[in-house]
Amino acid sequence: SMYLAAAGVGHLVLTDYDQVDTSNLQRQIVHSQANIGELKATSARETLLRLNPEVSILALDYELDGDELIAQAEHDPNASTVAIIDDEATAKAVTEALDSQASEREREETIRSALSNDASGVLVARSMSEAILFAESYAPEHLSIIADDDESILERIDSAGSVFLGPHTPVAAGDYASGTNHVLPTNGGARVTGGLSVETFLRSTTVQRLSETGLENLEDPITTLATAEGLEAHAESVRLRLDRD
Repeated sequence: SMYLAAAGVGHLVLTDYDQVDTSNLQRQIVHSQANIGELKATSARETLLRLNPEVSILALDYELDGDELIAQAEHDPNASTVAIIDDEATAKAVTEALDSQASEREREETIRSALSNDASGVLVARSMSEAILFAESYAPEHLSIIADDDESILERIDSAGSVFLGPHTPVAAGDYASGTNHVLPTNGGARVTGGLSVETFLRSTTVQRLSETGLENLEDPITTLATAEGLEAHAESVRLRLDRD
């Protein structure tokens, strides 16, 4: 899962959707007692692809950021919870909030294990555009956006299983009550597919009818492509109809 946060503790530089300049990427992993360790990823892309994204966050409010990360971390010690923030002071506040909030939860051991694994962290982006590029590459199962311009940010997001906008939309709402399906793509699957829906169980059939004029208009592109592929009979099936008419 991921937060897009308008605020960040590791430094992140993205060159495009699929390439990460790892020489400038420091992943800040949150450990117990609010200690912050650094992991320099040799291949951020490789790391992302082997993770099981739970929540990613682009956010402004360090208390909400921390709370959402905690909520997703309690799933599993291997859960991936990532916050991307464009302000270092806010990012540090998030790490401090994580430690205090984890201590208050029944599943504290699981939470701390998830927060300290190689798949989780608080990242600092140089700009919101950079954070969005990272989110697109990461393609999280859940993406929480807490920022004043959340809807404009959303317009730039194509790869997320489910998106949660604003400070009053926790991921738990999608889990249990807001009406969206909770069967969502993980492991970066949001790059190529969406969540489960009624459409998943439907199939479509296309139907075509061409008039003589319509076929005449399409003769050249059809026969040209068929000939280029070495499929002479395809081209002749068009010419035959037009010659017969």
